[in-house]
Amino acid sequence: MLLAACRVAFDLYRHRLAQQLAAANLQAVALANAAADAAAAASHMGPHAPGGGGGPREVIITRAGNRVLVLQRAAP
Repeated sequence: MLLAACRVAFDLYRHRLAQQLAAANLQAVALANAAADAAAAASHMGPHAPGGGGGPREVIITRAGNRVLVLQRAAP
């Protein structure tokens, strides 16, 4: 009986952990999409506009653990 209860508790814990991981992945994707949208909008601004680069930009999005890093540079 105790083994069955432990198994149920472990299954619930594993399910909750999977839900948290899925939520973190969705949040990371949303942040990356927002950053890519901002980079695309900035590339369409004039060269003298704040944040505008005046040309096409390359966006690199990477994730390490719970951090999302978005880099952008002028496209070659």
